[in-house]
Amino acid sequence: MFFSYKKSNLIISLITFLLFCSVLFAAAYAFPQMPTNFYGYVYLGAENHTATTGTNITAKIDNTIFSSNLTYNGNFYSLLVPTDDSDISGKDGAETDDNISLFVIDIYSNSWVFTGPGHSRQLDLYINRPPVLDPITDITITEEETATINPSATDIDGDTITYSVNDTSRFTENSPPFNWVTDYDDAGVYIVRVTASDSEMIDYQDITVTVTNKNRAPVASATSTTTDEDTAKAITLSATDADDDSMTYSIVSAPSHGTLSGTIPELTYTPDENYNGADSFTFNANDGTVNSTAATISITVTAVNDAPTIDPEVTDIETPEDTVATLDLTQFENDVEDSDTFLTWTIGGVNTAIFTASIDKSTDVLTITPISDANGADTVTLTLTDSGDATATQDIIVTVTAVNDAPEASDGSALTDEDTAKAITLSATDADGNSLTYAL
Repeated sequence: MFFSYKKSNLIISLITFLLFCSVLFAAAYAFPQMPTNFYGYVYLGAENHTATTGTNITAKIDNTIFSSNLTYNGNFYSLLVPTDDSDISGKDGAETDDNISLFVIDIYSNSWVFTGPGHSRQLDLYINRPPVLDPITDITITEEETATINPSATDIDGDTITYSVNDTSRFTENSPPFNWVTDYDDAGVYIVRVTASDSEMIDYQDITVTVTNKNRAPVASATSTTTDEDTAKAITLSATDADDDSMTYSIVSAPSHGTLSGTIPELTYTPDENYNGADSFTFNANDGTVNSTAATISITVTAVNDAPTIDPEVTDIETPEDTVATLDLTQFENDVEDSDTFLTWTIGGVNTAIFTASIDKSTDVLTITPISDANGADTVTLTLTDSGDATATQDIIVTVTAVNDAPEASDGSALTDEDTAKAITLSATDADGNSLTYAL
């Protein structure tokens, strides 16, 4: 049987000659280790020879008498005595309002037998004093650091001390040191109870573990986009930050085949003129403390057929009447994608009353053939077409200049009588319509 001081966590064990001690559980009992420190004697008494359930029991400790009714739970008798006398206050830290719990087991009769009314029994009083934890300092760490609790305690009775913490989901070891390796998102304040036990009695201390936030670098978002050749593309830079910090952005490397404009993070990418293919640039995000790893914006510039150009402009053509003129058009044709082989010329709007025109597709040579004795000017349209049917056009003036053609005298015959005069009119034609004079 033993006594327990609740507030001081001090259990006073009363050992009979049988030395039976127990700890109260719901439906069973176990024998704790026998305390080794003899303290003195306790005197118990009852009005009757046998103490059973409901019997009023008096307990005398150090000349102070307590009284309460005995209870029995099928395994042992229990007596709870309020210590309302100041004389008990010096007993190893016990206070005047503490309770003493007395547990009794008698394996022979399941009862407590006294020699007679008013008699008492003298029992040896042993005391098991609790371990005492050394002060434990509160812990402050940053996320991803390790919180370590390494308690120590002393036990005046020399008992073996075991240690435990109540937060076993974080501090997973079964014995010191107790470690918690924190992670991101563990920031907060945690109250951890550390307990030292000698198997019967405990001492504990609540410590505060403060985990402060560790700044995490933002993560810049890599993306891909597509735009047509010679077409600008709007691009918005973005990033995420686990700490919800405000972010700024910086270009790390510029695109190789285009330019960026606008105000970060709202940018416009403009590909170089007539460029198509792959391009990219990189950027990072900053949360005010640290930069992210650079992210890549990948850009695909898709090819768009560019119309050919006529440059320099084709010169006007002038040729004398009845004289064929030619012009090599190759020198005027240009195309970003196609070579000369894939470009073709055509001509339209030809006034065939003045001249005819044709273009040799293999050589791109334009031939102007004036109509015989015709002259004048006409505007024609040259069209240059590439393999994608894109075109360029230019109007030119073809002039056939007049050439003075010699008049043609008209042969004729006349008949007259001998010695008879005959009037004869000379005639001639002139292709240019010029006035004619005659001579014999």
